[in-house]
Amino acid sequence: MAATSTSKMSSVALVVAVIIGCALKSQTLFHHLANYYHPLIGLAPFVTPEDKYGFKLNQVQSVDLRGQVALVTGANSGIGFELSKMLASQGAYVTMACRNPQRCFSAADRIRKEVPSASVSPLILDLGSLSKTNRAARTFLQNNERLDILFLNAGIVGPFELSDDGIEHVFQVNLISHHL
Repeated sequence: MAATSTSKMSSVALVVAVIIGCALKSQTLFHHLANYYHPLIGLAPFVTPEDKYGFKLNQVQSVDLRGQVALVTGANSGIGFELSKMLASQGAYVTMACRNPQRCFSAADRIRKEVPSASVSPLILDLGSLSKTNRAARTFLQNNERLDILFLNAGIVGPFELSDDGIEHVFQVNLISHHL
């Protein structure tokens, strides 16, 4: 029992030290945690100290992507939409892969309005079906000679249910179909 309470106190002391260290160094807690838990490094910019990536966010935003071909899944809203818009504003040709055709075309139109120089095209991609995923991949390959940038952004959450392919639906959409 004493070992358990000592262990808890040590954990609390470490957390307090990290928080104080962050405050003194003007770093976020996530940046500081990456120094203690190395698997977090590179996971995402918000958990990675800038010096671990070798570049800063403002440098990424100024990269010239003209001539680059990008594909973003889940591109009709949220991070996928903003990412597609950013890539297009930097000159990349962006294929916006989305499940819902109406939302996909609408999102592409919004980017074209916000970024007049944008080169974007919608691609209907239903990751909940292996055959539809294969069809979308073939369509992409017919329309593009290569792929330079790939963001596997689409994902879902939900209760356990099997897809038409007999695979647990969330697992199929979030992992399996992205890697066909």
